[in-house]
Amino acid sequence: MASNSDAETCQLAEPTNNQSRRIGILSCKQDKASWEYDECSGFGILKKEEHDAILTNVSDIYDKDPLNPRDRYGAPPVKRVKAIYGINLETEVGAVYKRRRAIAVNKNKVRSMHKLDLYAKLGQSGGLDGFKIEKGVLMETRDTPQMIDGPTKFRSSAVAKEFMRRSGDGNVPYYSLQFCRTWERQCLVSVSELDGAKHRAILADKRFHKILTEYVTMEEDG
Repeated sequence: MASNSDAETCQLAEPTNNQSRRIGILSCKQDKASWEYDECSGFGILKKEEHDAILTNVSDIYDKDPLNPRDRYGAPPVKRVKAIYGINLETEVGAVYKRRRAIAVNKNKVRSMHKLDLYAKLGQSGGLDGFKIEKGVLMETRDTPQMIDGPTKFRSSAVAKEFMRRSGDGNVPYYSLQFCRTWERQCLVSVSELDGAKHRAILADKRFHKILTEYVTMEEDG
């Protein structure tokens, strides 16, 4: 269901102690039966489904790229970064799956091992404040608490404790959209957030045009 931020390379990202981590904030009851959920990364799901070709492509294309595009902390080789993106739209951040009882259709065809659990619900114990779940898809909303990033290696306690309620642009989660803030000590970073702007529709948003025009035409200091 959840991603594992410790996965530096294309690998099966599961708990390091080889034991499942139960997610108590999710629950499901159907026909008087109930079950629990374990945490698994996207890489983990692909590995379980034996999609080795996809994992190999990620490794060959991204992990071997000399520019290291999957480096979580290194800024791109530029002096300035201007980020303009939409916020506060419901955005998918995870999914809840369950095992199929049988995957064999016939001797020449099999189905995927997992399918969306349409009956999963958020539990009552908390932990997913501001999130919602619909038909197995977990989404952040404008009420989801988010930690506002700062320079990763030089984070002050004030920055690390700064939370705001935000969500992504309908496609990209808020955490990814604002991640460029972690580069602030490596290059000049400026961020503009547009409430309600969708991932692609932002290109036709007058607010976007105004910010972009002002940015590219401003005079440099000195």
